[in-house]
Amino acid sequence: FIAPLQSMMSALLKDPNAPYPQGPVALSSEDTVEDLVKEVVSLQVKHVEEVTVKFDLGSDLSVAFLRGALSFPVVSDELSKLQSDGREGVMEEAQSLWASAMEERSWYSAEQGFVLPGSRAQLLVLSKSLAGVEEGALSANF
Repeated sequence: FIAPLQSMMSALLKDPNAPYPQGPVALSSEDTVEDLVKEVVSLQVKHVEEVTVKFDLGSDLSVAFLRGALSFPVVSDELSKLQSDGREGVMEEAQSLWASAMEERSWYSAEQGFVLPGSRAQLLVLSKSLAGVEEGALSANF
């Protein structure tokens, strides 16, 4: 889902490194969370679960754009700022760019509408060793 947003924002801002959603997305790079867990001696990855989902955003372009782009504060805040700074028609321009980017990736069809396919989430189940307790004797899961 990031690629259409990056494409849209890069075109709008004329910046190849335009802002895109952050937060949990910033942790999506390979082994980022695992590397963070390694920094905390008492934490261990017990097991990893992966979930793949398809997000149906609908056939109505304005609704799909709201769900697939404007729901990310980094994107909506930047577009609102551009609008406040006097850039007329920026929302319509952004919506058109986003729709084109979705179509280029075949993430839109008249039959299915706008779809974000194969969004993968990785869930890490961690355990924490308690101080003074033998490993394996007792652990806290979260």
